[in-house]
Amino acid sequence: MRFIETLKNNELSLVVSCPKNDYAFAKAAWENGADAVKVHLNVHHHASGTDFKTLAEERDFIDRLIADCPVPVGVVVGGSPEVVGADIANVLNTDVDFLSLYLHDATPAVANQTKVTKMFACNYTYALDEIKMYQKVGAEVAELSIVHPDDYGKPLTMRDILNYKMIIDAIDIPALLPTQKKVKTSEVQALKDIGFKAIMVGAVVTSNDLDTYAKTIKSFRDAIDAAV
Repeated sequence: MRFIETLKNNELSLVVSCPKNDYAFAKAAWENGADAVKVHLNVHHHASGTDFKTLAEERDFIDRLIADCPVPVGVVVGGSPEVVGADIANVLNTDVDFLSLYLHDATPAVANQTKVTKMFACNYTYALDEIKMYQKVGAEVAELSIVHPDDYGKPLTMRDILNYKMIIDAIDIPALLPTQKKVKTSEVQALKDIGFKAIMVGAVVTSNDLDTYAKTIKSFRDAIDAAV
């Protein structure tokens, strides 16, 4: 099943953003209940402090992951329009299922392609009027990465919930929550209630210790399955 179909068919899906391009971590994600797995290329990841390489440098890992993974695999293409432009054709020649990147890093070549699902992120600088137009520029999923970097890892607040809800109510495509805040499994129900279609757990709530990482994913899987 494709990523976009998973989001539409499930009440709430679990996506895992791998903290490193390591097969063991990707495998632990799907074995512990991920509905999709996301990996990175061409970026410095703020939350994990990891520098991710080009597709050419990561090709063996990406090919093995796509061949073995039983759920959709997505790729962050890059962290600037120049880098995205240089590698997007290469990425589209793989069998990845979805692309993930900020709208301000996306190029027309990303938006106009129809091979894979487009998940565009917005950050804390985006106006609501901009996000309302996401579907008009080809977005199929909106990643609400609206937390200021200074607030990464802090507790989820009701103001966060309000801001997420305003965006979700203003758009007509599935919304995904990345765990920029220290989201707890006990808060999954509240996130489902305001209309999120997926929670993407990443470095803020997981760990670079493989066992802890796996247990965290399983705990979110259980919380999503228990949500009503």
